[in-house]
Amino acid sequence: MTIRHQRAIRLLVVTLSLALLSPASSAQTRSDKGSLKQCQSVKQRIDRYTAQRRHGGSRKQMQRWQALRNDYRQRYSQLDCKRYRQALK
Repeated sequence: MTIRHQRAIRLLVVTLSLALLSPASSAQTRSDKGSLKQCQSVKQRIDRYTAQRRHGGSRKQMQRWQALRNDYRQRYSQLDCKRYRQALK
């Protein structure tokens, strides 16, 4: 490996390190957290599909509602909505 390649690799490593540690990347992480309004919407959808499943339906409907409810539960988790548990009751 030549000196030129070593310098290029070092420069690349430093650039990637700075990109990962920059305030912009942490701001992006903070924006992944949901607002109370977003969390309320997701919680309402979870409750809606839970109620529909309790009411009953065809096997196909039940599976579809369960899949949708699970998708919304995952979204609830991604938005970190547990922070608003008291407000969502």
